[in-house]
Amino acid sequence: MCIRDRPMEPLPVMKSQRSFLEDREAKRRKSETTTPTAMDPAMDPTARPLPDGITAAHVAELQAVAKTCLQNAYCPYSNFSVGAAVLAENGQVFGGCNVENACYGLTLCAERVALSNMCSAGQTKPRALLCMTKLTELKWACGACLSFVLEFGEEIVMFSSNYNMDRVGWRTVREQMPYAFSKATLESATAQQ
Repeated sequence: MCIRDRPMEPLPVMKSQRSFLEDREAKRRKSETTTPTAMDPAMDPTARPLPDGITAAHVAELQAVAKTCLQNAYCPYSNFSVGAAVLAENGQVFGGCNVENACYGLTLCAERVALSNMCSAGQTKPRALLCMTKLTELKWACGACLSFVLEFGEEIVMFSSNYNMDRVGWRTVREQMPYAFSKATLESATAQQ
């Protein structure tokens, strides 16, 4: 039987945009009426003590640089400004902001810009990276940025800070992407061959 001779099956009907938005609004209203449960302190990134070698002064400097960079974000399409700052092994701090492009795939995230600025200055060993948005809650780096950070090491500390700089949390890059392909994966595969 030729593929042309088979009867065409109808495509599944998708919810309309209006229906999707109504469902999302209903979920939001429901979440506002339920009492949030306490987060396990071991899982709460804001309840963890600072990692070894990272001081409160380091975090404050990262926050200040990220906030300054956030003001320079070029985001005419999403209007979602992001600033980032990287603490290099030598103690220098490098900043970056998101730079959007009409061809969305060419958009640069703030974290990748900050890491590129670090490399441009001759540093290739980040100890910590902090990202910040204009929101009051914490927002974390996207998967592409986490993969980019993994290139530089498995235990780099990833901070997130709110815009008011009164909440900050952290996880290592590997904690955020436990199964991601990385430079270490390639090195392991090459050693086995």
